[in-house]
Amino acid sequence: MMKLKNEIFEIFISILSIIPAGIGSKLRYLAYKQLFSKSGKFYIEAGVTIIGFKNIEIGDNVSINKNSYLYAQEGGRISIGNNCSINANAMLNSTPGYIEICDGCAIGPNTVLRAADHTIIRKDIPIKKQAQKHGEIIVETDVWIAANCVITSDIRIGEGAVIGAGTVVNKDVKPYSVVGGVPARLIKMRDDTTTPVKVK
Repeated sequence: MMKLKNEIFEIFISILSIIPAGIGSKLRYLAYKQLFSKSGKFYIEAGVTIIGFKNIEIGDNVSINKNSYLYAQEGGRISIGNNCSINANAMLNSTPGYIEICDGCAIGPNTVLRAADHTIIRKDIPIKKQAQKHGEIIVETDVWIAANCVITSDIRIGEGAVIGAGTVVNKDVKPYSVVGGVPARLIKMRDDTTTPVKVK
């Protein structure tokens, strides 16, 4: 019986997620606000996949654009603060770790935040069958992450930082810094007006 209920729920959510235009976003708001562990006023476009509603908190004035993914199952948790925007085709995957996006952040399209890693110690077991090491990603207030970035686990991005397009962040980012590259390196501090920078 429980399996049947779960399947019916998944069908309902799948149908709800593809309804376009304003009516779709209004229906998703009315349904999803009952499912999130905590929520303010949010706008979710069609095509967004959400798994683990009960492990996700969403603040006020949050927008999530088309074809994005929020995964928070198997003990994973996601917290999104107020006045945040997540652009199209982004992925926030906390399973089985923790992702926190603080107030006023903007996440560009095609960006991936992944709060866990595969363990690779054993050679007699395929990597995909080995355990995952959970971690966390903390994105502090007023951070801009541009398009096509990858944020790995156990990372803190400091307040007011800017992550340039195509960056792979594998270590902490200082507040009010501008970083870019693979892996991320410091380009300038935001109070440095002498160094031009193109972020996209």
